[in-house]
Amino acid sequence: AQQMFNAVQEHFTQADLTIMAAAVGDFRPIEQSSEKIKKNGRSSIELELTSNPDILAWAGEHKRPDQTLCGFAMETRDLETNAAKKLASKHCDMLAANNLRTPGAGFAADTNVVTVLTPGETADRPNIERWSKMGKDALAKRILVKLAAMRADGERR
Repeated sequence: AQQMFNAVQEHFTQADLTIMAAAVGDFRPIEQSSEKIKKNGRSSIELELTSNPDILAWAGEHKRPDQTLCGFAMETRDLETNAAKKLASKHCDMLAANNLRTPGAGFAADTNVVTVLTPGETADRPNIERWSKMGKDALAKRILVKLAAMRADGERR
């Protein structure tokens, strides 16, 4: 996560369009071991976590008006509510959200089911499109076509 954040910071200003599709964990262990952690008779271990940098938030805070930023949201409940909050708080021009509990969506399938949000008239009322299940290649193309149309039409914030 830190290496990805550093790369985004280094190259973001050169991008016209940034698609943040990586599923970076929100947290990481505070302590890391370069060696195997042995059981030594233990049946459990305590693990302290700290938050990873919020790469999408950083990009949203630093984007220029001529840049387009697309984020992704993986949810397990309240998909549209949580995605709308993320769209606004991260200053995205588009957010593709999926619910891991929806059959055919998520990581364990070659398909996905997404809800696409773009800013609406007000921050609390985004435009919402519900896309049916499709292959991930077709989904990627559809996302790119939508983003290209948004850039052509000047729909960015």
